[in-house]
Amino acid sequence: FRELSSPSGEPTKATYVFTQMLLNLIAQRKPQYLAMVIDSGDEFVFRKEFYPDYKANRQAPPPELEPQEKRILRIVRDAGIPVFAKHGFEADDLIATMARKLCDQDWEIVVVSKDKDLRQLINDCTKMYDVQSDKFIDAASMETDCGYGPSEAIEVQSLMGDNIDNVPGIPGVGEKTA
Repeated sequence: FRELSSPSGEPTKATYVFTQMLLNLIAQRKPQYLAMVIDSGDEFVFRKEFYPDYKANRQAPPPELEPQEKRILRIVRDAGIPVFAKHGFEADDLIATMARKLCDQDWEIVVVSKDKDLRQLINDCTKMYDVQSDKFIDAASMETDCGYGPSEAIEVQSLMGDNIDNVPGIPGVGEKTA
């Protein structure tokens, strides 16, 4: 995509891309229920109690993203989609809690994300969906695509580490070795 902006020069690319993906999700998949889960935006997350350097190397988002984040949240709320966030927790934590509780009540859960941290949630009632590739990821496809299943996802991530979150792994160990 080229850079997009409003007539006043305000950046709109992220807003446009997100809105198109949301509209495609609704039109193509027709979800019975839909919610959005976001990070609270707090500097404090409980993981920092265990590992103070968690996300220490993460750069601030580009300045053009902040007004678009607000616009995206407004679009989502105006569409009647509930937005969940909780102080001290990341979106992943809330998604995992919701998936577990809803799974215990026999719901079919589809987590719309490409985030590899969420692979560990996949089970008989929870799968992931990638809007861009229009692909569902269940335990069998994860095993085929990644070489490991959801039950091994935590161990693989622990061995590999995560540069984005500044979580050290074992030097030289990537996804295949892990």
